[in-house]
Amino acid sequence: MKLLAAQLNPIVGDLKGNRDKILHAIEHGREAGAHLVVTSELALCGYPPRDLLLHQGFVEEMEAHLAQLGKACRGIFAVVGLARRMGGTLRNSAALLGEGKILGYYDKQLLPTYDVFNEKRYFTPGSENVVWQIAGQRVGVLICEDIWYHAGETEGVRYEIDPVADLANEKLDLLINLSASPYRIGRGATRERVATQAALAVKVPLLLVCQVGGNDDLLFDGYSLFVDAAGQLRQQAAGFSEELMLVETDAAVKKLPVREEMSDLYQALVLGLRDYCHKQGQEKVCLGVSGGVDSALVAAIAAEAVGKENLLGIMLPSWITSQQSLDDARELAKRIGFRLEEAVITPTYASVIDTLEPMVGHQGDQWEEMGVTEENLQARLRALLLMALSNKLDYLLLATSNKSELAVGYCTLYGDLCGAMAPIADLFKVKVYQLCHWLNRERQLIPQSILERPATAELRVGQVDEQDLPPYALMDRILEGYIEKFLSLEEIVATTGASYDLVLQIARRVQRAEFKRRQSPPGVRVSPRALHVGRRYPIVQKWP
Repeated sequence: MKLLAAQLNPIVGDLKGNRDKILHAIEHGREAGAHLVVTSELALCGYPPRDLLLHQGFVEEMEAHLAQLGKACRGIFAVVGLARRMGGTLRNSAALLGEGKILGYYDKQLLPTYDVFNEKRYFTPGSENVVWQIAGQRVGVLICEDIWYHAGETEGVRYEIDPVADLANEKLDLLINLSASPYRIGRGATRERVATQAALAVKVPLLLVCQVGGNDDLLFDGYSLFVDAAGQLRQQAAGFSEELMLVETDAAVKKLPVREEMSDLYQALVLGLRDYCHKQGQEKVCLGVSGGVDSALVAAIAAEAVGKENLLGIMLPSWITSQQSLDDARELAKRIGFRLEEAVITPTYASVIDTLEPMVGHQGDQWEEMGVTEENLQARLRALLLMALSNKLDYLLLATSNKSELAVGYCTLYGDLCGAMAPIADLFKVKVYQLCHWLNRERQLIPQSILERPATAELRVGQVDEQDLPPYALMDRILEGYIEKFLSLEEIVATTGASYDLVLQIARRVQRAEFKRRQSPPGVRVSPRALHVGRRYPIVQKWP
């Protein structure tokens, strides 16, 4: 049997555009002699559509586009993911198209509500398996989560049914799975294991078709795969790009793409930013370049995502800014090849201090004697100028905060948190350095002086981050245990060797910074637990 895995990059809500992508896949499949074309989950509307699903007209239009796809399926079958109305309820469905019409539906049975998912907010679960006769073969169909539970990969969530086990007695020839499985570090190996266990349980080959592309803060990495009845991975599509992968179920093992963690991570960040810009028609981006490692990595990602000719860097030094920061920022711009503008904020700062002094009285005769207010004022003045340039020149402003800073609130609200998107918001500081070193493996894209210099916010003379924070290597391990693994403070002490008082201090800082994160820009989710999507904590709470 010949199958075509339509690994597509839909735009959420672009029903006509997504329909045309699927039509192209169907035509390509017909020309290639495929019997069946399979899309990813909710391919017709894009995943996740979120509250667009609450608009009745949105679902009705989607169903109308599905009918058009049905008419196009003559001499070939297609399985297309969409949302549809059924008896007053909304279903996450797969539609079988063929013979110029819609032949049937399968409704997703397991609806996840953990991590980044909230499908029970919208959908009613299906209640039965479906087996379709396609080109003389008995084909079973499941949608994403339906196969994850059987492999025990649902983060402790238990369901009352196991669709994979239920299909084991159906004497199938093929199992297909329409998936919208978001990327995170290490997710590819887990996805392969889930597919393998489903194929072994049902004792048939399995085709898993993934979505690819960035939709807001979620990134889908592609890598659609075909596993034989013995659980062997026989074919896999490319990662981070669209592909129409032709699969012959009895063909020999195809050459598989090599997956490397740092390469995948970098491609994820680039594609997440690229799609965030291009899917809303934005071509140009800008960012504040400080001479530090975070803005250096964001600049490298942005240059790859939108092109260095569409990237504007802005250096806004104060009297505190060191010559090394200026030199490193200029060298970074030279190596990456983007335009760098500079403007000193010292006169503007002095003007604001003069304005405030009659109301609050300036503490201290010299600017070196600075408190948090004076430090934050520099960051907020930079944000004022960055936003003004973004508006005036039609650039999308990127924030450069990392996950470590966002977690403990080591960032300035309405200052360095300003922006429309934060590409590295889900990268701990240690991972930022690791990714920069990886980028430098072939040529020194990031100046070595940036990587060797102690991290600093440079908002007071001689400031380094470790004056205010523990070493990042230790703090990131504490944060990983607290935020991503939900360990108790005692468990974090045991696994990191940190003192209980330090772990408690970090945990309290995480709690107190929740209000800042609510007002920070979205980022690309790459970890098991991002601080934006998938995390739902109250701002006001007293759990100690």
